[in-house]
This record gives sequence, C-alpha cells and structure tokens, in this order.
Amino acid sequence: RDLHSFPTRRSSDLDDSWEARLLARLEHYRRYPAQARRGHQHGLVVLRLKIDRDGALLAADIVQGCGHAMLDREALATARRARQLPPIPPEKSAPRLVDIPVEFHLR
Repeated sequence: RDLHSFPTRRSSDLDDSWEARLLARLEHYRRYPAQARRGHQHGLVVLRLKIDRDGALLAADIVQGCGHAMLDREALATARRARQLPPIPPEKSAPRLVDIPVEFHLR
C-alpha cells in the first residue's frame, strides 16, 4: 500500500491526473456548515482515505484536525458523501492510502 500526500493547493502538474480528479470530486461534495461560517471558523483538515481499485471509499479517518470539531466532522462527511471516487489507474497500486487536504476558508 502506498501512502500519497497531496499539496494543499492545486498545482499545474496535477491538471489532468488521477489526483486532480480525486480532489475535484471531493470538492464537489464539500459543504461549509452554516453554524461554522457564522462562528467564523476556518481551517485545514487532513483526511486519510483508503480507496480500492474501482474508486470505492473503503475508509476515511482524520490525520490532522483543524481545531474545530464541526469542520472536522464535515471533512469526514465530505468523503462519505463522495463515496465513489475516480478509479485508480492501472499504473498505481491499489488499494491506495492517500492523505487529502480539506480546506475551509471564509471569503
């Protein structure tokens, strides 16, 4: 099993990669809890996901919380809502463990 970490910001080398598709899929399901927004809570949660060859989410755990339990729970909920992730390309090992940043920031 490989453990892969993603940068907290998208970079040009992730443009059309599996990693970019994975981040985009998770971003689609990320929600900012209204109560956390009203409370001006923000931060970065790092999740460790275990994904099988077909892209099914096998496990999701918090590696690093952001200090706000509501946002930590929402980061996990993001992964669970996404459930089916992009399939892992044949050249990568599977199942795959990946550390994923889930950022909550106020604009």
